[in-house]
Amino acid sequence: MRRMLPTKRGQALVEMALMAPVLFLMVLGATDLSQLFYYSTSVTNAAREGARQGAYYDPMTFPGGNTYATDAAVYSAVNAEASYLNLSEPCHPNTICSGSLTNCPSYPYANALYPPTSAPNTGYVFVCFNNSTTATTATVGQPIRITILYSFQPVTPLIGTMVHAAASTEILTQGNG
Repeated sequence: MRRMLPTKRGQALVEMALMAPVLFLMVLGATDLSQLFYYSTSVTNAAREGARQGAYYDPMTFPGGNTYATDAAVYSAVNAEASYLNLSEPCHPNTICSGSLTNCPSYPYANALYPPTSAPNTGYVFVCFNNSTTATTATVGQPIRITILYSFQPVTPLIGTMVHAAASTEILTQGNG
């Protein structure tokens, strides 16, 4: 006579069904954190490259000077460094900015300075010469500060609806002075 033993054929399926959501959230969370680290590093590198571009002094130009310390040249260098990021410049030096924006934001950065939640995965570039909202270029020995504020929308809802990444680099303009 054959004896019937209790079967456990459905146990693995039930365990997988219970653990799959947790596993998928962990994988998506790790992916989101990796993307946030990547964007944060990219934003930092772009701010550093923009400040370096604006501070560069070319002694070969007559009469010698810093032809690179302009808003257009700096913004172009930032976009070249981070061409895969969606960056824009909402506030140019010596212009009237909309809302609470300024081209010389200071830390801690208010939430209003970041791109809105309706525009996820975008960033703002702020170019500030000589710590002044009216200066359009920097002369020798004056600071140039590049600030990039980036809004990242994670895929995983547990992290939040929007995560902010910020980077700011300030360098003194080089030259004979």
